[in-house]
Amino acid sequence: MIHAYLFLVEHNRDHDDHGAQFQAHMHRINKAAGTRITIYHSFHDEVEHYRTHWWQCKGTCGRIVKRAMNRPPGKYDWWFAQHQSECGGEY
Repeated sequence: MIHAYLFLVEHNRDHDDHGAQFQAHMHRINKAAGTRITIYHSFHDEVEHYRTHWWQCKGTCGRIVKRAMNRPPGKYDWWFAQHQSECGGEY
C-alpha cells in the first residue's frame, strides 16, 4: 500500500523502488501503528506470476528483463547506465 500511496499522492511511478520515500513512510507507519513493515517479503512466487512484461536486449548481452508493469528498461533503472556502457544494446 505504500507503493500505491507514493503513486497517488507523490506521483512516484517506480513501484520497484524501496528507496528513501518508501522507507520514510514504512518507518512512520511502524512507529505509529506498532507494525513491522519491511522492504523484504516472502511471496516471491506471487510476484513472479505478475511479471508478464518481458524485454530482451538486442545487443550482445541478450539480457531479459521481466516486470509486472509495462515499462521497458531505461535511465530510471539503477543498472541501466552500466548496461549502456558495457553492452550498448537497446530493449
